[in-house]
Amino acid sequence: MKLLSQVSAVVFGVLTSLSAVADASSAEDAILQRRIVGVWTGTEARPNVEVQGTFTLKRDGTFSAASTVKRSGKVATQVRVSGTWKISQGTLTETVTGSSDETLLPVGTTTRDKVVGLKSDVLLLESETGRRLQRFRQ
Repeated sequence: MKLLSQVSAVVFGVLTSLSAVADASSAEDAILQRRIVGVWTGTEARPNVEVQGTFTLKRDGTFSAASTVKRSGKVATQVRVSGTWKISQGTLTETVTGSSDETLLPVGTTTRDKVVGLKSDVLLLESETGRRLQRFRQ
């Protein structure tokens, strides 16, 4: 009986610790979610391709974005998307619900970028593929 009581105490302690970690993570996510709301701009350059965009994250959990894609310095296409976003465990998840060019960015596309830094005017993200992304508040 004493062993059962000790095991129960250990299990309860572990569960309480896990709950405290989850609560801390949830609190940090809530703070991050409030601070990240706003209009952000960014540019991504790859060989022969450059993407410039403006991203608006709204308090209600929706977003809109407009991007210009340039190939070899010339505008190749422009795309507008909208969708939903959330922060969970320090990761920004965006799901596209509307797209002006579904061949480039189809509805249902979901991105998950780890928030690695957030200052008042700079947002640093790490994409699922490990690329570092930098956004500037407007």
